[in-house]
Amino acid sequence: MKGCFALLKCYAYVFAMCLVLAVPVLLSHMLSDKFGFGSKTRAVLACIALGVGMALIEYEWTLRVLGKIRLLCKRWMLNASASACVEKIDEVNETPAEMVKLGISYAAGQGVGGDFQDALRLFREAAKLGDSDGQTCLGLMYKNGQGVRQDYEQAVILLRQAAKQGNPTAQNCLGSMYTDGEGVPQDFTEGMKWFQLAAEQGNVDAQFNLGEMYELGKGTPVDFAEAMKWFRMAAEQGDKNGQIQVAWMYQFGKGVPIDLGEADRWMSIADAEGGDVSSRQSDNWMKIAAEQAGDTPL
Repeated sequence: MKGCFALLKCYAYVFAMCLVLAVPVLLSHMLSDKFGFGSKTRAVLACIALGVGMALIEYEWTLRVLGKIRLLCKRWMLNASASACVEKIDEVNETPAEMVKLGISYAAGQGVGGDFQDALRLFREAAKLGDSDGQTCLGLMYKNGQGVRQDYEQAVILLRQAAKQGNPTAQNCLGSMYTDGEGVPQDFTEGMKWFQLAAEQGNVDAQFNLGEMYELGKGTPVDFAEAMKWFRMAAEQGDKNGQIQVAWMYQFGKGVPIDLGEADRWMSIADAEGGDVSSRQSDNWMKIAAEQAGDTPL
């Protein structure tokens, strides 16, 4: 059956070439009849038409050849990349920590010539060996859809494996997936639990996230004093959003007495470091400002 299809394809290709050659020749004869050209002129026009037809065939053939060359080059580059990745794994003696370090360099494009696919291979190898950093990085690749189809559920599985080993980055990311309802039903209490575990290990993002949970009363009753405690911890580690949040807490007297001097000091620190205000923070501050205005006698 395949042979019949191949033969038909060959016949179709020959017919197409004949058609490409015949059309210009026929047009030349039609023009010669219309304008009354002599036999020599007819012959010249026929030759030109035949040359045009051949050029068209050659052009099509050239495109096919170039396309095949491009495909072969692409395959060669992919194979070379995969081989380089395997060589790199061999160079680091399959140490999970080195695999993760190299994978991060690939993912970040830090002059090593790799990409997300190379990073994915390394993270997978490290994760298979039970390395919590490898599991975390691989989970984040699935969460963000980098080098692989986005899959929140798979991300949760990997991040949970790392979080249970005490990895603070994984714990914070898992907490965020619970609070955002990504790959799991939204659960602020469960999210807060993982933020707490990561924050107690000094993870600055978790400290800010935990402060926000206390500030907004998500998974816990509102507690501005506790919120201020965690915001300050994040701020003292240089977290820009934490610094700005501490400034606003002082300005509006949330969890601490109003202290405009401290508010200005923390805002200046954040400004010096180029602190950006997230849209979610802006919403929170607008809410606090409205409450403060309502408490102030007119």
